[in-house]
Amino acid sequence: MAGAPVPGWRGPHALRQDDQAGLLGGLGRAEEALPRLTAGQGHLRRPLCRFWSRAAALGSAALVVCGVWSGAHVGFARTIHRFRRGQIISAAPWGQQQQWQPPEPPLMTFYMYRASAVDELGKYPFGNINTGNMDGVIWYLMNEVVTMYTAGTRCPRKFNISVIHRFKIQVKSTPELFKEGMNFGPRYAYDKGRCMGRCFPNNLCTGEGDCQFHYDKYGYTLGCNNFYDKYPFPDKPTPAQHGIWYTLPLGGRCARPTGAHDCTWSYEYAGNLSLLELESVVPGQGNCCHGHCTGFWDDQFNTWRTSQRVDQALTAFAKKYPWTPRDVGPAKCDFQWWKWYSPDRWEHRDPWAKENKSDETQKTVDDGNVAVVANGQA
Repeated sequence: MAGAPVPGWRGPHALRQDDQAGLLGGLGRAEEALPRLTAGQGHLRRPLCRFWSRAAALGSAALVVCGVWSGAHVGFARTIHRFRRGQIISAAPWGQQQQWQPPEPPLMTFYMYRASAVDELGKYPFGNINTGNMDGVIWYLMNEVVTMYTAGTRCPRKFNISVIHRFKIQVKSTPELFKEGMNFGPRYAYDKGRCMGRCFPNNLCTGEGDCQFHYDKYGYTLGCNNFYDKYPFPDKPTPAQHGIWYTLPLGGRCARPTGAHDCTWSYEYAGNLSLLELESVVPGQGNCCHGHCTGFWDDQFNTWRTSQRVDQALTAFAKKYPWTPRDVGPAKCDFQWWKWYSPDRWEHRDPWAKENKSDETQKTVDDGNVAVVANGQA
């Protein structure tokens, strides 16, 4: 019958005027949390909810009293709803409060890339290396591999790099790091599987102690740096404005990421593209090596042209592997270095200084995407 009271209705006095004066948050929509009412219980309209606690305004759990119109009556079904940042995340009947659980780190999937010599990938277990998104790898190639730090063509190519590998990566941060508001830690540089810490220009690195301290605290989480942060390197603006470099610590590799300290990432090989295939996209005479010339690297300081290079590389992968998606999700990096290293208590030292005193030849360390050069060039 129209106008019949809603089960559990406590009458119009359910919200006294003095109670309403103390309620915060105003009207809210909570259809998902309210129990559905069966036919015959009146003409239902929208639910009416008011926050009971000031804590609700701060994003914490709060008591909410909800009511619905039912014909001529207003029935109030008392329910505990839990809100966080405006979202209902759980609901329990009155008297059955549930302890709030922190949100779980998301499982993220996206492509990473690594430039290397053709036979380098299978020499060691996959890990303790650096990778990048395509923007980051293109800039590395353009800045150090096919040119002498932008000063003329480099041939043979640095470290005999001749191929770009693609990997489908899944990432899940540890609860300890996620609690800090991040899914990624710092990008550490690796030299032959050894963590050198954060490496800045002029070969100044923070050392293994920096790595191990934070791995012990947060687990073997992936590290990253956005080029636009200019930290730790590159430390100046680049034409690859959206470049990202990553660290993949071997200690966190597993079959499927769970967020445990030793299970933060997995990988699936997703193909490769040779530099010859890539450079053939743009014929020209601007950069020649071993009888092959290309215009692909022309105008290397131009931001728009660099974005075009990135798009051409992604398109080349898509044409070579048409049965795979061009992209599986945007590459991400949310590391906030100022939260970890302000102030920075780790000493910046050149770990190769002793070698340089006895050997005047140039020593280079490949961290996967940035070469730290002993003579101060970077």
